[in-house]
Amino acid sequence: DWCPTDRYFDKHPEYFSYSRDRQRRIPMIAQEGQVCHSNRDVVNLAVAAARKSLDNPQERSYSMSPADTEEWCECDACLAMDDPDPTVGLATRVLQFTNQVAAEVSKTHPGRVIPYLSEYGNLPGPPVRRDGTIALKVHPAVLPVVVMGKRFCVLHDVHDETCPTNVDHRRRLLSWQRVASQMLFYEWVQPAHRLSTPQTWLIGPRIRYYHDLGGMGYSGEILGHSPDNDLTMYITARMLWDTGQDWTALIDEFFALYFQEAAAPMTAYYSELNKVGRRPGLHTYNVPFDAWTPAVFENLFPYLDEAATIAMQPHVVRRIGRERAALEVYQLFMIARKAEQHWHQSSTPENKAAGLQAVVKAIDFLSAIADQDIVA
Repeated sequence: DWCPTDRYFDKHPEYFSYSRDRQRRIPMIAQEGQVCHSNRDVVNLAVAAARKSLDNPQERSYSMSPADTEEWCECDACLAMDDPDPTVGLATRVLQFTNQVAAEVSKTHPGRVIPYLSEYGNLPGPPVRRDGTIALKVHPAVLPVVVMGKRFCVLHDVHDETCPTNVDHRRRLLSWQRVASQMLFYEWVQPAHRLSTPQTWLIGPRIRYYHDLGGMGYSGEILGHSPDNDLTMYITARMLWDTGQDWTALIDEFFALYFQEAAAPMTAYYSELNKVGRRPGLHTYNVPFDAWTPAVFENLFPYLDEAATIAMQPHVVRRIGRERAALEVYQLFMIARKAEQHWHQSSTPENKAAGLQAVVKAIDFLSAIADQDIVA
């Protein structure tokens, strides 16, 4: 917002990314382009925008996050800001720019912070080389927002030494701790484009770990809604309020309060649900579709049947019904997906009809529950 393309590009294209392939500057739009981070006038623009916003005493921060695109400036000066270690690379460019802005803003607005998305899909991570050498430190007024993205495993505890993904996850966070006096953690609690992966037994220790690293705050984004996340959100909220709590006790508390007379079978249901996709050698951000086998559903539905026979109170009956509807969606989705795959592998009229029938059945069920906020 502080360097809008429609305001500056015509007169000052040098404020924006230079593309070597196109041999020209490109505008920063929704899908491409960045600012030219080496341009001193761009730094001054950012400083002026931050100061204007922070003149309001209620404003405590001003974001300097880069655009969510890959088309970084390739002018000689910008490339020279990148660290030669490819594991760092662009991290030093963006941090050097943000440090410059923070240093100037701090002269007139001490005590304010300049947050920026410091580790993201288009940024590699901390400015610490693989050999442990610090490439660049964070200015005291800069608040790195470490976006986890797909860089941690949703199937294993954050402290699990047998999970290489989470071992590397901790390595990066400890590296950030070496260069920054403050951090904010941002992660997607439920992965996008996959069926729900309950984080019930994993979110508590992860939040405590982030707190113990000195994190100023935590944001857990939900990219797909389902009843499975109600419990995860409860544990998340309680742990953010007080990270010293026993998260296992909070889990027991949730089942007792939310499912009441049906707490026992629903506890067993979630215990089984949390095993989906957890198999040796799999360390991933998304549970593979093939983990949702017919046997998984055959195992899960009886727990819901038992809970339904025990439930007496209308609100408990309704909650169990939501759980069943979500599981039915997953089942119909998997049936439709396999039918479609079979159709494409063997394109006969019979397979096509079966594939279309399965897809329509899933769509019809989703349409029937669309107003209940059960699954996106």
